[in-house]
Amino acid sequence: MQFNFENHIAEIPTSSLCEREECMSLLDQITDVVAPELDLVFSGAEQRIILEENERYELVLCTWYPDSDREWHTHPQTKCYFKCIRGCLHERRETKENLIRCGEHSYIDDSRGGHKVTWRGESTQTPAASVHLYIKEI
Repeated sequence: MQFNFENHIAEIPTSSLCEREECMSLLDQITDVVAPELDLVFSGAEQRIILEENERYELVLCTWYPDSDREWHTHPQTKCYFKCIRGCLHERRETKENLIRCGEHSYIDDSRGGHKVTWRGESTQTPAASVHLYIKEI
């Protein structure tokens, strides 16, 4: 599946000091591009699809199914902004837990510790999806 993010990716700041609001707004714009094609990526298995990558950032689409999760991890030298674009996710951090519903954002970097993200169905077994923007420290 090919997406064209040319008009959006150019907006990612070149410094490592990406402003949170700016990156969250960018994720909203990218979601508008990805969402109409989302049903095509649900395969029945958890996926991590790299949509775009270069020396400054990585843009990833993740799909989530019941009982799927990512291992506990950190983001060394990377800022991670992500948005749930379908379904619901559960994020567990060292000091707190978050329920991230469709349309909601989250952010983490190593100064905030590690985290683990899992699928969380609220009322159905519907798969979930999220878009992640990893800004690399320069």
